[in-house]
Amino acid sequence: LCFEAVEDGSIKIQKQNPFNVLTLTSGIEYLSNSGVWQDYDFTQPTEISLSVGQKVYFRAKEGGNETFSLNFITYYYFIMTGKIKACGNIMSLFDKTLAKNDVPFGSFANLFLNCVSLITAPDLPAKNIAMVSYQGMFKGCSSLESVPVLAMESIGSDSCVSMFEGCSSLTAVPELLPTSISDYSYRDMFKGCKKLSKVSVRFKNWHNTTSYKGTLTWLENTGTDSSVTERIFICPAELKNSLSDQGQGGTIERSNNTVPDGWTIQPIQ
Repeated sequence: LCFEAVEDGSIKIQKQNPFNVLTLTSGIEYLSNSGVWQDYDFTQPTEISLSVGQKVYFRAKEGGNETFSLNFITYYYFIMTGKIKACGNIMSLFDKTLAKNDVPFGSFANLFLNCVSLITAPDLPAKNIAMVSYQGMFKGCSSLESVPVLAMESIGSDSCVSMFEGCSSLTAVPELLPTSISDYSYRDMFKGCKKLSKVSVRFKNWHNTTSYKGTLTWLENTGTDSSVTERIFICPAELKNSLSDQGQGGTIERSNNTVPDGWTIQPIQ
């Protein structure tokens, strides 16, 4: 996992640990201008200064970490100043060999919470995402513009709640590949992403059409910026035809829980 300064700034990892139970199997190490990997001390978090163009790398120590954060209450999170680009593989926080393909329960919850300095996200290549794992991951990252890789195929309940909520500069996201969702999987996921103009999904049915728990308010205040001239929602034909205004006998109404009015719905080709 790499961070590069676009303007002078700093970065550190803090922990929100109200019950004093947060610990890592092996720990984290970092590489900065010294050219030597060093242990990251969470008892007195190191604030790493970065000049324009400088980079810092983070990875798990030898032996790896079985998990990272515990949940959205007890978690590790980055604090940044300046403007910073992330790149590389987020999974290095588990294992520096990048062998792990699953994100355990709660592991990346709130990881970049309110990081207004972050302008690009790192790659998120994991296929299997457990409950709460990406909850609030980029919430409040109002400078975030792009997400290069979002490879998840299987997600649990609450997996992506508020993942990008409040990312008001975000203009594009990768296709959401999971073919099914469960309770609160995508709740508030893109809420407040005012510049987001396209969302593409693979799931074929709205989860729980009584309360729409799977996608509750996920597109509230999304694509509402004056710079957005067209809003496109791409989905399987079954999902498109379930909506009452698509002329296929569907009964589900348009809303922020499904697809808001003003969005053009296109079937996956």
